[in-house]
Amino acid sequence: MIPKRKDVIFFNEPKKFTVKDYDNEIDRVVTVLSKCDDVISIYQIGEVSCPGISDLDFIVVLRDKMKNSGDYKKRISGLKKNNFLLMHPPYSINRSLAPKINYAISLFNIIKLYGENIQFQKSENSRLLDLAILIDLISFYWPREFLDLLTKKKHYSKNLYLRVIMTDFIPFKSKYVIDTRNVLCRLNGMKYTLAMYNRLTGKNIPKLEVPVKKAISLRNNWFALGEDRYDQLLLIIHEMINGITDLIAGVSAVISKERIVKQNLEPFCFKNIYGNIRFGAGGEQAESINEAVIPNNLSINLRRFLGENILINEDYSKVLDERYNVLKNHIKFLNDNQIYYLEFFSYTYPFKGPLLYKIYFKLLRLLF
Repeated sequence: MIPKRKDVIFFNEPKKFTVKDYDNEIDRVVTVLSKCDDVISIYQIGEVSCPGISDLDFIVVLRDKMKNSGDYKKRISGLKKNNFLLMHPPYSINRSLAPKINYAISLFNIIKLYGENIQFQKSENSRLLDLAILIDLISFYWPREFLDLLTKKKHYSKNLYLRVIMTDFIPFKSKYVIDTRNVLCRLNGMKYTLAMYNRLTGKNIPKLEVPVKKAISLRNNWFALGEDRYDQLLLIIHEMINGITDLIAGVSAVISKERIVKQNLEPFCFKNIYGNIRFGAGGEQAESINEAVIPNNLSINLRRFLGENILINEDYSKVLDERYNVLKNHIKFLNDNQIYYLEFFSYTYPFKGPLLYKIYFKLLRLLF
């Protein structure tokens, strides 16, 4: 069910900027970070498709043994402060892991801005790596985030931390709250998920392609449209959720066809940062609108991650082990240098924030 416009608070509105504004900010980021002794390379991810909505994404490659992580963090903090064009800090990774970054995230359109050329490696079985990343996206990210937008009412405060406290501890929920710019960026990002699915299966998903095209059009024309643009946004979110069901079914079919995992797995429930994910039998219905039910064979990465040996496809097992080794070593590097930024891995790591991060890292060391 789509919320009525009067029941929704939209915040963090897009602002008018030019491509030149973005170019100037890119130059500033490179100037500031390149002066840090620990910075080896700086890359930009993606392009500025919609000035005023698009954000800037960077990969910063750092020394394996940082000399002064405090200086690096200070520079990052200074860049981010009151900066609309940077929605989040750069993605930081150490030099020895950087070539294998594709095992952790699927990169599109990367441009070197500064420093050493990094030879990004491709997996020997990139198709199975796409499958592993898609499974994690579905299990930890899609469709939970969009469901959360349309099903949970919250108290709104301009202060983020107060908003979290009010949402978590005040039982009465007043409004649906949507971060306009962030959602417009998330919707646009679905085109990369579709690209991975197409590489994996050679097929398209019409029920997802339609809302993705609508989202791109809405972004491109945002500043020329009137108040009805918010109704369009709500409708696109709703259509995206419906389309994601076809994505889930398609990935599940690949797992079954290629005999990736043992059949007849027991039901499994996982609570992530967005809410409950229940892995159940095919066609099983959710008990409430706040719960997503996913075919049980898509729990394979999580089960493997928690130590259950349920894989019967050796090639996939090797790809998954390599992926998690990269993630594990990356977490160690971030933890050792007190760099707690995990935006690009938020669908893989369910806990955010320094304290929970440290606890989760200890769990990882026990598991591996």
